[in-house]
Amino acid sequence: MDLLQFLREPLAQLGGMNLLAIAGGLLGTMLFVPLCMSLWNRSVEQNLATFALWGVLDGMAAYSTFTAGGNYLLPTLYTLGSVAVITCIVLRSRKIKWSWVETFCSFMVVVCVVTWMNWEHQQLVSIPYSAEQMVIILSTMALAIATLPVLTDAITKPATSAPLIYLGYTAANAISMMAGSSWAIEERFYAGTSTIATALVFLAASRRWQQRETALAN
Repeated sequence: MDLLQFLREPLAQLGGMNLLAIAGGLLGTMLFVPLCMSLWNRSVEQNLATFALWGVLDGMAAYSTFTAGGNYLLPTLYTLGSVAVITCIVLRSRKIKWSWVETFCSFMVVVCVVTWMNWEHQQLVSIPYSAEQMVIILSTMALAIATLPVLTDAITKPATSAPLIYLGYTAANAISMMAGSSWAIEERFYAGTSTIATALVFLAASRRWQQRETALAN
């Protein structure tokens, strides 16, 4: 048995999760601590609506992945982390922004909930996926769309972004994706999509370091 196979070996005493899934979940959760501290100190800014949508979508993905017997730890912990971030933003933020992106993502959440509630009773279209898999697909796609406000802020206002945090999220998501025992939707779709989304935010936010170096040079 090689190392990667050993790390993916399910642990019965932990509900079938493996060491990689636990490591990715713990890393992702730990990153909410410095993010919340930075928000509280007002050294970074984050989008309230985006994290509210992320919390709802992560919760849906966690429940559906759990019921499908997949890798659910990361979205579960991200749901709790989003609640903590929302609390910090509400208590410390000077302004709350809402745009068409948040409106569209809210619509996607409604679509996910309606699909989730009706899929088992009446399949509206012929798609070879279970109700849980469809919720994972729809909620994960909506989660990726919900990343657009944060990505836009990182591009336009890198000075208030948090590149190290999103680098950590990218690593946590990648580890969680590696924890999947197969390429089934319930095993890797959420973590894989999240890896790409957070990597894009990190690349945009990393311009903060470049701006700081330029300012120091001048």
